[in-house]
Amino acid sequence: MRRRGLLWLLPLVSCAAPGMDSPTLADDTRFLDEQGEAIRLASGDGWIVVSPELQGRVMTSGLAGDQPGFGFLDRDRIADPPTTAPFRNFGGEDRFWLGPEGGPFALYFGGSRERDLDHWQVPADLNEGPWRVLDRRPDAVELGRRLQVVNAVGTRFLVDARRRIEIPAEVEIAQLVGGLPAGAAWVGFRSRNRVRNAGDRAWTPEEGLICIWILSQFRPGDRAWVIAPFRRRGDGPPVRADYFGQVPPDRLRLGDGFALFRVDARHRSKIGVLRDRALPVAGSYDPDTGVLTLVRFGPIDTTARYVDETWPIDQADPFAGDVLNSYNHGGPEPFYEIESSSPALELAPGGEWEHEHLVVHLRFRSPEDLAAAASHALGVDWDQVRRLAGWE
Repeated sequence: MRRRGLLWLLPLVSCAAPGMDSPTLADDTRFLDEQGEAIRLASGDGWIVVSPELQGRVMTSGLAGDQPGFGFLDRDRIADPPTTAPFRNFGGEDRFWLGPEGGPFALYFGGSRERDLDHWQVPADLNEGPWRVLDRRPDAVELGRRLQVVNAVGTRFLVDARRRIEIPAEVEIAQLVGGLPAGAAWVGFRSRNRVRNAGDRAWTPEEGLICIWILSQFRPGDRAWVIAPFRRRGDGPPVRADYFGQVPPDRLRLGDGFALFRVDARHRSKIGVLRDRALPVAGSYDPDTGVLTLVRFGPIDTTARYVDETWPIDQADPFAGDVLNSYNHGGPEPFYEIESSSPALELAPGGEWEHEHLVVHLRFRSPEDLAAAASHALGVDWDQVRRLAGWE
């Protein structure tokens, strides 16, 4: 039975803001509520929408009902889900997955040794089925589900997973950007993702380990870039760029302590920052919308193993892997991703781990306010970012 408990909460707004052809946040909220329960939480100057039915995703957020939301939604797939599909990609600004994707202990290729799109398949418990609402408050919702996944060598993982989606306080956003200037608008949320080993055997490196993997799908932009800060000193390259072939030089640029990665959804490509170079923050900016997106995550454990998310089965070290990733889709669906991962989880039966993933979208009145906020949050020279991105 479809629930429509949100509609009375929505203000009367036009179908689109001036100059915008995309569905508005209010349109998206109505649509999601018509497809099943959609939970709206007020946040900053706007709201977010959580869908328990669509694997507990945060589907979208926005600064105002008459403006487009920030999350990518595949409306056709949501309205008419495929009965069989390697990935039922409904979209969403925060979805819960488990890694690793590839390698000798892959979760996404069944028992096959082949590592290509023809053999790629999202595990069933991550690809379909609702999450239960465990608790609901005006500023938070908690969801839960028991999951089972099997890796490429046959190791079975029984996982009790919980997600608490909560709204951060404005004081936290102010601290993140070094103070909210007059006229700044924001919307944001945090997911606290906790897993527990619900089986009767410890998870060990010899049989493969899993990690919490949170992925955010956002709307792309012709002039949008992801900003991925990294440690200036550390072992290995600052950025890995060979996931789906080498990223062309016009799509990846290195600055002083950061990488710029083009996110226009026109070329399938991916970058990653490994443990020894990773910092717990990334972002993106689109000068055509004036929206700065910040993603803060962790904790990062600089002594822990991290799974390698590349696909090849023969990896030099399957636990010398990724903390932060960004993926640019090549179409036809228009989206890009910012992704964060927990350490590889060596959990005894009953053992737990929690991974946080904070998403904030901001719009400022002046370029000076934007520069100050982005520089503070990302730890980068915003003037250098602007020059490398061609935003001048």
